[in-house]
Order: sequence, then C-alpha cells, then structure tokens
Amino acid sequence: MRTVIIGTIILVRLALATPVFGQRPDSLRDTARIAPVVVTATSTPLALNRVPASVTVLDGATLRAEGLTHVADALRQVPGMAVVQSGSYGAPTSLFTRGGQSNYTKVLVDGVPLNDPGGALDLGLLTLDDVERIEVVRGPTSVLYGSDAVAGVVQIFTRHGASSPHASLDARGGTYASYDVDATADAPIGGGRASFGAGHHTTNGFYDFNSRYRNDVGNASVTLAPWTGAELVGLIRHPRVDEASFDLRAIEPFSARALASTLAGVLDSIATRDEVEVARESPRHQDREVIRLGAGVDEITNFQIARHLRREVASVFGDVRMQI
Repeated sequence: MRTVIIGTIILVRLALATPVFGQRPDSLRDTARIAPVVVTATSTPLALNRVPASVTVLDGATLRAEGLTHVADALRQVPGMAVVQSGSYGAPTSLFTRGGQSNYTKVLVDGVPLNDPGGALDLGLLTLDDVERIEVVRGPTSVLYGSDAVAGVVQIFTRHGASSPHASLDARGGTYASYDVDATADAPIGGGRASFGAGHHTTNGFYDFNSRYRNDVGNASVTLAPWTGAELVGLIRHPRVDEASFDLRAIEPFSARALASTLAGVLDSIATRDEVEVARESPRHQDREVIRLGAGVDEITNFQIARHLRREVASVFGDVRMQI
C-alpha cells in the first residue's frame, strides 16, 4: 500500500511540471505593460489612463524612425492641432490648437517656456534631434501655465542619457538635395550619466530659388544623483541656422520692375526706414524704370546688404544699378 501511494505522488508532480518545460522561452518573459506616466496635464506624475484631460504622448525615437526631423511635423499627427507653415523648410510656422489663436498654446522644453511675450512662437526651426518624448495637452490649462495656455500645452522632454554606454549614427537623404545626419552618445559618469548629440539638416527646398535651408544642432546634458530620489540636470542646446541664400542666378533676366518686386520681398522683411532705388537702363530701351522700395535697419546693415545684392545683380544683369 505504501509503495502505491508514493508512486501516485510522483506521477502527479511530473504531470504538473511537464507543461512548464514545454513552454517557449518567449512566454516566460514578463509581459506586463505599465501605462505611460505624464506630468504636463497636472504638473505631477500621473498615469496616462487616469489623467483628467485630453493628452497625447509622442515618442521621440518613433518619430525619428518615421523620418521626421522637426517638431512641427510631429505635431501634425496630434488630433485637434493644425500646423501652418508659410513657405519652404525653415519658414515661420505657427501652431493652432482646437481652433484657438497661435498664441494660445504654451510650448515648453523640459519645463522652460519658449513662447515670446504675448504667446507667439515660431516652430519652424525646432528639431527632434534630442527629443525623448512630447506630451500634448489639449484644452485650457491656464491655471497651471498662465494666460498663454488658453488652448493647450506642448511640453518637449529631452534625453538625459542612459546608465550604460550607447552610441548611434543615422543618415538619410531624399529629394530636393535633402540630407539629415544624427549622432548620439550616452555614457555613465561617476554617480550620474551624460548624453551628447549632434544633428545636421540641409535641403535646397522645393522653390526654384531662395529656398535653401540648413540647420545644425548640438546638444549635451549631464545628470547627477547627489542622493537617493534627487537629480541635478544640466542641459545645453545650440542650433545654427542658415536660411534662404539670395541666389539671383536662378532668376531669368527680366525688366527692372520684376526684379524690384523680387528684391522687395527680401527687403520688406528687414526694412522700414531708409529707401532703396533700383534702376535699369538698357541700350535696347530708351526709357528708364525707377522703383523706390522701403528699406530699413541701420545704415551699416543697409550698406552690407546693398554691397551683397549689388554684386549678385551685377553678375547677372550688368546694366542694373542699385543705389542706397
């Protein structure tokens, strides 16, 4: 009788253990998923599924994997937000949330406001190079962020490095002579960690002339943990932008009035006070066209602009004279 009982116990234990050894290794991993934690909606960490507001979280790595390079392009994916760009790459870009004005949305980077006094903000030059995630809150949040947050808040969180060494290099190219290169490196330092990154973005744009754009970005962050539960973070981000070089060789020769209207678009953006006179005399035409354009800034800047434009015009239209 004793032998039968022992044998029965052994068989039961083997039967219970067999399915465990038969499982695939993948099924033994922890498959629990923790809801993302956001801080922008309430200014305190709270699970996304418990936030009493309309919130969207965009992952920086996912956005870059999709080929996006600018924050404005990422925000086009958010419901209720309209991004309006006034020209080619690098042109002034405005953000409208839920039909509100462009100065009704507060934009922050690691808690630091980017809006100008009055709420206005140009998103055209803000890149995704060092972005870890973007939290977007749609709806009035002025009680937390002031009068600039009537329609919503966009907070950009940058990378603070990893606890283990890591480096990456990405490069891509496309139409309009567009090229993007991104490099990142993370390393532990003592009781903290450091992160470094650089990005290069250049394109000729989709206009025939005056559409070239280049944006070089460098960033670094150092995170220290002086004691448990505390972090000291130092950040630096430096963009260098070159926009729309004035290449008059791309313009076919035409009358002074057409040339003047083209130059007016350039001068109007920098001018309000002095006057520029553009005149063209051609041996084929006895008449002399004179167009007076509003110009501005100080005399030294006007002189530098005039010298540059005069050289460019003379290289294409030898009989065009410009006087300031």
